[in-house]
Amino acid sequence: GTFLIMPRPYDPVMNVELPDGTIFELSNLPPDFEYTSSALVSGITSIALPTGAELFSNGTADMKGEAPRVFGRLLLDDHHKDIEGETSSSTTKRMQEQGGNLRASSWPRQLAIFDGDQTVLAVRVIAADGTTTADETFLSNSIFGNGVDPANLVSQFKACSYGIMNLIKAPTTSGRSKNSGDVDISNGVVTVRLPSISTIQGDGTMRNAITKELNEIFGVASPSQLADYVIYCLPGGTYSKIAYAYINNWLSVFNDDWCTSVSLQMHEIGHNINFGHSNEEGSAYEDETGIMGYSYPNKD
Repeated sequence: GTFLIMPRPYDPVMNVELPDGTIFELSNLPPDFEYTSSALVSGITSIALPTGAELFSNGTADMKGEAPRVFGRLLLDDHHKDIEGETSSSTTKRMQEQGGNLRASSWPRQLAIFDGDQTVLAVRVIAADGTTTADETFLSNSIFGNGVDPANLVSQFKACSYGIMNLIKAPTTSGRSKNSGDVDISNGVVTVRLPSISTIQGDGTMRNAITKELNEIFGVASPSQLADYVIYCLPGGTYSKIAYAYINNWLSVFNDDWCTSVSLQMHEIGHNINFGHSNEEGSAYEDETGIMGYSYPNKD
C-alpha cells in the first residue's frame, strides 16, 4: 500500500492506503519507530505490512509491534511538478508533519503547483441512522459556487493561486448500487446509501464503507479514479471532531455541516496538496494569516 500521514499537531497519524482506496491507521508500531527517520513520505512511499498484521473494520491496522517495510516511491501524476530549491534543510520552522516529509525526502519538495484542471467530488451519505445534512444542491453551491455562492472552494483557491489552481466538478457519471439502484454524479456531488453502517461505528468504518461503495457503484479500482479530490461528508455523530485529510492524497473527511465551511474546505484540500499546519511561536494553527491555521464554520 501507500504510506499516508494524517496531520495532527505534534502527533501526526501514520496510515496505509490499500490499492482499493481504503485507509487504515497503523497501530501497535515499535515504540521507537519514527517515520521521519525511515524514508517514509506521505503519498509517495510504497510500504508492505509485516506478516501477521491485522486489518480491522474500524479502519485500524495492528502492526504486531513491527515496522512497515519500504518498497519504493510512487510516481507523481502529470499535474504535479517539482519546485527547485526547497530541500530538507528548509524545515527549521515547519510543523512536524511538514518537516518530517521534507527530511525523509531526498529531492526537492513537491509543492502545490498544477497545470490543467483539477476535479472535485463531494460525497453525501445516507447511513442506517443518519444522513448528511446538506442536500446535493447546497453542497454543490458551497464548493463550486454555481452562480449562487460567491465565496466557495473554487473561487478562493483560484484567488489564492493567482488563477493557477482551477478546480472543476467531477465529470457527470452514472452507476448502479445494490442498495439504491441508479446513482449519478451530478454537479460534482453524489449520494451513497449505507444501510448496514451506523454512525456509532465511527469514521474509520464509515470512511472505508463509502470507499468500497463508490468502487462498486462506478466500477472503479479506487475513488481516486473519479476525481482528483474527493470529499466525504459524514452524517453528524460519526466523527467527534471537525475534519481531517491526508498529505499528498485525494481524500478529505468532514463532520457533516463542516463540509460547507469554505475555510475548512480549503484547509483540508491544502493538506491534500502537501501543506501542513501553520503555527506561531510553536502553537499549532495559531498563524491565521493563511488558510492552514484555524478554520471557521462560516459558509463564506
